[in-house]
Amino acid sequence: MARQWGSREEREKLDEDIRKLFTSAWSGSNSARVQEEWGHFREKVSRTTGDLQVFVKIFERADISKRERALMRLFFYLVAVEGGFVNHMNFVCMLLVLEGHDLFNFVEREYARSYQDITKVDTYSKSLFLNEHGLMLFNKGLSRSLRNAIAHHDFEIDEEGDTTVGGHPTDLVEKNFQIIDFLNLTSNSLKVAAKECFKWDWEKVRKGK
Repeated sequence: MARQWGSREEREKLDEDIRKLFTSAWSGSNSARVQEEWGHFREKVSRTTGDLQVFVKIFERADISKRERALMRLFFYLVAVEGGFVNHMNFVCMLLVLEGHDLFNFVEREYARSYQDITKVDTYSKSLFLNEHGLMLFNKGLSRSLRNAIAHHDFEIDEEGDTTVGGHPTDLVEKNFQIIDFLNLTSNSLKVAAKECFKWDWEKVRKGK
């Protein structure tokens, strides 16, 4: 249970909220954009999954040292965050924007209107945006300080694989299990919602609407 992202109640609420948001955006005036970005999102998810599977194959090898294995865990986390978590964050933010909510880019001093605009907004602003709209679990558990420390090479690994990141002993095995758990949760919520939306569209076609 410790490897899950949030409590059962929090997970169920996030699942319900994401499904409602997706189906609302899909059936609204921006339906074509939602469908287009959904396709792009799935392509990005597929690429990230492929990259993470490369790391898994390395983990399974018996000829790498404990230190090398620990180093791979650090970069696994970085790819999972940048290629996985941020991608999910951007897509859900886009759904909110298409539903009429304002996401401000404080650097460029303008509101994000497209997916590309959203990718340029800093992660902290997007996390606040999601929190404001009831998606608190989306950010619970993700450590920006951990991500930044790894990205800036602020870590040490001894020969036994014990890892210190940003001056703090860190269990990357647990962190990686948690973020993959979260990506599975959000991906499943989006896929179920998309399946229902495609079914609705097919029913309309079948009935000649």
